[in-house]
Amino acid sequence: VIAEEGSDALLILSKSGHINGDVKVPNMLLNGEIVGDVFGANRVELAADSRINGSVYYNLIEMAIGAEVNGGLIHETAENIAPKRLENKPAEEPGGEGSETEATAGEPRD
Repeated sequence: VIAEEGSDALLILSKSGHINGDVKVPNMLLNGEIVGDVFGANRVELAADSRINGSVYYNLIEMAIGAEVNGGLIHETAENIAPKRLENKPAEEPGGEGSETEATAGEPRD
């Protein structure tokens, strides 16, 4: 899940939500499971049922009791996280296959 460059997008992942792959969004509220690294240039909020199997790169973080991170917690400034967000960005036209930025909570993803 990758937000458009320069956006102030907010990703909300519900308790039953699951994402396989990196998440590169400026603001996020996570309460589901992510298998991949998380890059939050502005704010990352990990609710009590969140499970991250990967590293979290954050500018500001809030973590509830019960949240799990099975990887590193790496504090970065927003300026340092932005270039990391753009690494490995697919060179596809908007609206093409793989440009999906919206996920349905609880449905398995390939």
